[in-house]
Amino acid sequence: MKGNIKKWNKNHLKTVVLLLGFAISFSLYNCEAAINCISSLKPPELPPKELKIGYLEQAYFEELIPYVPQNPNAEIYYWDFEIEGQLPKGIDVYLGSGRIVFEGVPKEVGTYNLKIYLEVDSVDGVSLCNPARTSKDYAVQINP
Repeated sequence: MKGNIKKWNKNHLKTVVLLLGFAISFSLYNCEAAINCISSLKPPELPPKELKIGYLEQAYFEELIPYVPQNPNAEIYYWDFEIEGQLPKGIDVYLGSGRIVFEGVPKEVGTYNLKIYLEVDSVDGVSLCNPARTSKDYAVQINP
């Protein structure tokens, strides 16, 4: 029985300690990233505002600028918008550059409910954590 047991020498021990050190360092790094994600990073936000009231046959312009609470620097994110709902005839929506613009001359009176979805990815690979998406309900009101 004694012949089958291998003795550990100093090289074996150094290898195990080195591998254990790498494993602990990697685990702590990932834990730190997870803790930062949970404790400080928040999902993107759409502005908590009501869209301005428009008037029939008068120029209408409204702009929404979403943001990421930890870093308002819009240039470091890819912004992906989706709008559900219908706008009044004459009003167009322009999406891009981290903003949503409603513009035109309304041809219809009424209240038009919209749901805006936003998903954000970082350009530089910095994680935004999950969720990196949000949505909000808005209404465009056009009076006579």
